[in-house]
Amino acid sequence: MELIHRNLVQVSFGELDYEIYKKYRIHDLLHEIILSKAQELNLCQVLDADDTTSHGKSQRLSIHDATENVFESSEYSRVRSIFLFNITELPRSFIVKLFKKFKLLKVLDFEDAPIDYLPQEVGNLFHLKHLSLRRTKVKILPKSVGALHNLKTLNVLETLVGELPIEIFRLYKLRQILAHSHDFEIESSLYSERGVKVHEGVGCLKELQELSMIEANHHGVGLFEELEKLSQLRLLGISNMTAERGRVLCTSIQKMVLLNILVVGSISEDEIIDLESISSPPPFLKHIYLRGRLNKLPNWILELQNLPDGGEDYWKVKKVTTIRLRYRIKGEQYQIYKLGDLDLLERLQGVNKTCIGL
Repeated sequence: MELIHRNLVQVSFGELDYEIYKKYRIHDLLHEIILSKAQELNLCQVLDADDTTSHGKSQRLSIHDATENVFESSEYSRVRSIFLFNITELPRSFIVKLFKKFKLLKVLDFEDAPIDYLPQEVGNLFHLKHLSLRRTKVKILPKSVGALHNLKTLNVLETLVGELPIEIFRLYKLRQILAHSHDFEIESSLYSERGVKVHEGVGCLKELQELSMIEANHHGVGLFEELEKLSQLRLLGISNMTAERGRVLCTSIQKMVLLNILVVGSISEDEIIDLESISSPPPFLKHIYLRGRLNKLPNWILELQNLPDGGEDYWKVKKVTTIRLRYRIKGEQYQIYKLGDLDLLERLQGVNKTCIGL
């Protein structure tokens, strides 16, 4: 707080993956101090085009605007995490050397990197726990990802990956599968976001806490039976829903007692999302995002109440007091309405072209 009051740290808010979060920006002077201390304490080393020499003691590498030369004269036996920033070109030779030199990696973050493939050699990174390909051009995940038995997070958000390989079902420690792509040829922003296909058997990933987005029209009703087995889910995102699938999904949702965020998208603008069959909603449910038409707002949404007080460590769901509507009509932005407002009730009569978030 003291740094904020002195304007050395600035606070702002953003929205990412259905959550509102705080983000912080630091003063240039403080940034230089942090980098100096991080290197002094061997917490992290920053390599760029002007300085590609590693002292070999840090376990974390942050590579900025550098090419394959960054690996030429350095010792990396201790490195456990690699982050790439402002990389405009990433030759195949760079990637080959990366997977050859860093056998003990636990974190590999390719976010925004100019790559269009992931080599089979990724399967050699046995200790890898976090793999992010977010906002890359990668289309296919190699089967060798099935050898990453310690992997906990797989992030392929905003990539071209359309299907997850069946080999991921060997990764029993997975906690997060984050995946979707955008079809920019679709005018409606509500339907430009696509989920990924998953093979039958996803229910074997018992440790999953976040699964979003997946397509509902893959393997039919069997998919929902598999989802029922994922009792640890906090976030579920599912697209390509029909009214009939919605009724089946309701049964699965009721068994997800830890669910905090629910994202449901219909298969088309004319398809109705039917979630009215939920009689006992998950007690921790806090955010609901519906993309598509509704006959009416499900009664159980309006009936969400505070949970009984279980002490300071007991996470209670707050009573829903607002609904956020995002209209597809050109020129309109997010607008906030309180439950009971006449204006809101009038708009809910024709909620067929809205995105709702609670």
